[in-house]
Amino acid sequence: MLAKRGVNVAGVRSGNFWVGRQLRNGGMVLTGMKLPVPTLIKRYGREAVRKMYAASLDTIDCVEQIVREESIDCNFSRCGHLEVACKAGALRWLRGIRALVKARIQS
Repeated sequence: MLAKRGVNVAGVRSGNFWVGRQLRNGGMVLTGMKLPVPTLIKRYGREAVRKMYAASLDTIDCVEQIVREESIDCNFSRCGHLEVACKAGALRWLRGIRALVKARIQS
C-alpha cells in the first residue's frame, strides 16, 4: 500500500539469514476484536462496537483484494473458523459476537 503511494519500502529481518531458506509466516486473518464484546460495549457503546466489528470484517475483504491485485502467492483462502465456549465467560463473549453479527446483517 505504501509503495503504491510512492513511498520506498524495504523489509528487514534481524538475526541470522539462513542461506537457501525462505521466511514463512502462518498468518491468519480473523474477525473480531481482542477485548470481550461486553467490555467494549461498556466503554464505547453498542453502535461504536458494531462499527468496530464491521470494520474487522471489512479488513478481510481488504487483505483479499491486496493479495489478488498484487498477485501474492500466499494461499489466501476464506475457509472460516470455529470458536467454542468452555466457560461461562467465553459463552457470554460469543453471545456478544453473535449479537453484533446479527446487528450487522440487519443494518
